[in-house]
Parts: sequence; C-alpha cells; structure tokens
Amino acid sequence: MRNFAISGPATCLLALALVTPALSATSVVVRNTGREPLQIGFDRGAAQTIAPRATATFTLTAGPHTAQCRFEGQYDGCNLDEQFTLADSQRLSLNLQPIYTLPHAVTLAQQGNLKVETRRDMVWATKVQDVAGTGTECVSYEAGKLGSVATRLRSGMPVSGLALATQQLCGEARPVVTTVIGGEKVYVQPNFLIFRDANGHPILVRQ
Repeated sequence: MRNFAISGPATCLLALALVTPALSATSVVVRNTGREPLQIGFDRGAAQTIAPRATATFTLTAGPHTAQCRFEGQYDGCNLDEQFTLADSQRLSLNLQPIYTLPHAVTLAQQGNLKVETRRDMVWATKVQDVAGTGTECVSYEAGKLGSVATRLRSGMPVSGLALATQQLCGEARPVVTTVIGGEKVYVQPNFLIFRDANGHPILVRQ
C-alpha cells in the first residue's frame, strides 16, 4: 500500500476528513469454472491469470468499474460485462466461464467444431421469419400471432445446418438461427439451443 503525506494546517486535514466520503472496500472472489486459464483485470490494471478451478481475490470499491476478461483459446470473452457497477458489499463471488458470440458459435457449428441440440425443456420454432402485430400478440408460442406459425420441437434433438438470420416478431427484431427440420425451414431463438464442444461440455453463447 502506498502512503501519501499531506502537509498543511491540522484544521485543513480535519476539514478534508469531514467532507471526503469513505469508500468501502469489497473483496471480489473470482473463480475460473472454465477448462482453460483465465486472464482478468479490473479498471485497466494488470491482468492476473487464474488456472482452471482456481480462485483469486481482488479488492474493489463500490461504484462503476471496467473488466478485462479473456480465456485462452478462441473464445470471445467471459460471462462478465465489460462495464459493471459494484454495490456496497463486504464480499462478492464471481464464477466465470468462457463465452462465444452467436455469430462465432454458428460458424463453429457449421465447421463441425460445436454440436447443437435443443434444450431439455419446452422448445419452439416458427415457420415464418417475420410476424406482424403488436407486442402483446407475440407473448406466447401457443397463442396469439405466434400460435398459428409456431411448432414445438423435440427436447434434446440434434440440430445441424444452422445459419444466422434476424426475425421480426410483432415489431421486435431478434437474432435467430435457421435450420431445416422435417424438410421444412424453421427459425429458432438461440436461447432454445445448447451449444456443446467436442467433449460434450456446454458452452455459453451471448446473443
């Protein structure tokens, strides 16, 4: 810790202490839950390398911060926003893992480097790219404007032949992927899919 000497009358030091708010320190414990080394730094400070399944502790004050987070390999970052605001707290734990952007993940899937399947819960696709209407008419895939153009997909079903597209649902633009199921082209929201690496481990994908 660096010590700073301030010269001047004692009354000035007292006044400074009275008007300067105390900044509380928060211990931020970062755990690497990925399978490759993680390099992370805050507020453009020196990055620290964290081995897989290891942790490191940083001390940050409450308020806005920036993060520089990178996993070794061809990942696009980690599950931590580049800019974030830290609340007043004594301790915070962050479990970080690598992510791909959606375009990168789709490209890797096209190359056979990632496998894609539908999620294990209720999954839907639409048979058309765009649906006109108001927001309330596109709330449910089982009713409204989506009810007539949506089809339910089997859970855990392998999905191949992916391509990127933009879908307009009741005035809202959303990134989607297209594929062919049962001989018919459909549009699927990325959050209905699971991307897995060659070892079958799921990979986070940021839309």
